[in-house]
Amino acid sequence: MTGKMTPQGFMPAEPSIEALLDKMGLGKGGWDQMNGSAAGKPVEEARISATEDLKRNYVQFFNSPAGRKVLEDIVEQTLRRAPGISLTSGQAATLEMQTAFMLERMGQNGIVTYILKMIHDGAKLPAPGSRKRKS
Repeated sequence: MTGKMTPQGFMPAEPSIEALLDKMGLGKGGWDQMNGSAAGKPVEEARISATEDLKRNYVQFFNSPAGRKVLEDIVEQTLRRAPGISLTSGQAATLEMQTAFMLERMGQNGIVTYILKMIHDGAKLPAPGSRKRKS
């Protein structure tokens, strides 16, 4: 068996990429044939379908009574909370503590923004099986 040693281990030279592509029915076109071909479509469609399903799950959960209560609490504890903390209150006695608080806050806001975007985008999706988007 021919090949070469790499940091990940032994990499055999056979079968070649071209041989593997030929076995997959992509013929002699190699990578050029894969680009723009139907070969990548099932993977892309599966990725899109999984993302759409996840967005629908966000809508379904956060539209339930319990989900709405959870979302309201998350928003209240993050986006609606005062943007800073008082240096005189003892919460952040140093600049380093203030910086750590602000970085934590940015992360929390990013997560809440992501949740709200998933709900917003999911609400626009058609029912599963339908391809027409809501406006």
